[in-house]
Amino acid sequence: MGGTASEMAMDRRYAIAVGVVVLLASLANATPHLIGVFFDDAIYALVAKAIATGQGFVYPQLPGTPPAIHYPPAYPLLLALVWKVAPPFPESTMWLKLVNPIVLALAAAGAFRLAGRLLPWPRMALAALVLLGFVSVPMQVLTSVLLSEPLFMATLFAGLLAAGALMDGAGGTRPAMLAGVATGVVILTRTVGGVLLPALLLALAVERRWRDAFIVGATTVLLVLPWQLFVWKHAPGFPDVLRGSYGPYLEWVVGGYREGGASLVFAVLQKNLSGAWTFLGIFFSPLVSVLRPIAAVAVIIGTVVGIGAGLAARRHRVLALSVAGYLVVVFFWPYQIERFLWGAWPLLVMVCGYGIWSLVELLRAQQRPRLAWATLGLGLFLAVGHATYSARGLARGWAGSASRGMSERMRPALDLMLSDPRLRGKLIASDIAPMLALYSGEQVISLDILRVTDHLAEKTIPERADVITVLDAAFAPDAYVLLPDSPILVAFLRAERDPARHFREFTPAGAGARAFLLDRR
Repeated sequence: MGGTASEMAMDRRYAIAVGVVVLLASLANATPHLIGVFFDDAIYALVAKAIATGQGFVYPQLPGTPPAIHYPPAYPLLLALVWKVAPPFPESTMWLKLVNPIVLALAAAGAFRLAGRLLPWPRMALAALVLLGFVSVPMQVLTSVLLSEPLFMATLFAGLLAAGALMDGAGGTRPAMLAGVATGVVILTRTVGGVLLPALLLALAVERRWRDAFIVGATTVLLVLPWQLFVWKHAPGFPDVLRGSYGPYLEWVVGGYREGGASLVFAVLQKNLSGAWTFLGIFFSPLVSVLRPIAAVAVIIGTVVGIGAGLAARRHRVLALSVAGYLVVVFFWPYQIERFLWGAWPLLVMVCGYGIWSLVELLRAQQRPRLAWATLGLGLFLAVGHATYSARGLARGWAGSASRGMSERMRPALDLMLSDPRLRGKLIASDIAPMLALYSGEQVISLDILRVTDHLAEKTIPERADVITVLDAAFAPDAYVLLPDSPILVAFLRAERDPARHFREFTPAGAGARAFLLDRR
């Protein structure tokens, strides 16, 4: 992309145009569904509410309002700003849901600039590549709910651009500090964004730019340190029974792997590899199932070659190291691999495209035109396949289908929670706790505390009953509000509680939920 004033102006216009297209697509796929169908979205909103109302960075829905040490602070702080100026909740729902489309549009504009650094393509081709990643089912699903992935994309592209500017230039205090600030913001948005820091420091170390590396590292640490001190201060006293779903990430993973050993690590890796293989084939060859293995192999090869080509090219080294680090982390992380790959989807699409183009250029240099054309054709097949999948999925409402279905399933329990006066001022336990807490303002504890091994197999009914037994003894909830088709309902009925804590059901006829109140007689 250009260096003259007119070329830079044209680049800006294209970046703005790409951002506008992504904004319009995201608004078209925005949903009016309940906040809380994905658990995390309601937690983000609850923490934002606590910040906006002066309670601080806490979980307002939990007994004792413990500190919110699970999620980094950037996204809740952004939502808190909206909470302050928007109408009272839940009238502010669509205000809150406007945040992600706007942020994603900014991310797309940054992605266009990064694509111009990466590929010597015409601007229209660069725009098409960026839109292929952003106007896709994965990104639109995540953008239609209150999840932090869009902000992560925006900060990550900004961080990569700042790192690229530092690597391209002669260095100095100002560009190094800007890169450090950008890196810190990425980490404060999503913990896995921490891969950007070692990538940048390693790239600087290869060139023996020790002063720049020190400034970047010091700036990043100074920005992130207050958050880390907050976590370190409050982690020891955090309720043990809630740590799996509300405690620090790293402690949870390390503890789970320490208990499960190497066999658990390899089982998680195997499951994640299998999951990625399946959805890559579907995403890139949606209409021809027999070609899905070929599509998955092609995407993997393109991504690996893209990382390798980036490592060999000085100005792309930080990008390549960051993507490689991200993939290593998420494939060993005991959580849904789709969620993590979707969260960086536009960047992964870009790197794959860069890898395929690098292969084409290499084959041309080796005077192998037929293989070069075949590789280019394979890349076009992948692009058309993914565009077809996204176009068909978005036309059929896939961006909101999951949240719509879960909203319909959960609404009866929420309606019961809001309408029954017997639940006012009570400590509630539920399988959809964050949603009930967000809409009712009551304290509600969750009955499904996450374990590392849950990634491999769901808890059995006896295991769920054990969790409920522990939670009931620790918090002594006054009532349980449960979905009628949930395994947690069966576990609740089997749980061993204090005999003095007898619950009687008071579910109204046709309520679509099951409710149990502590009998104090």
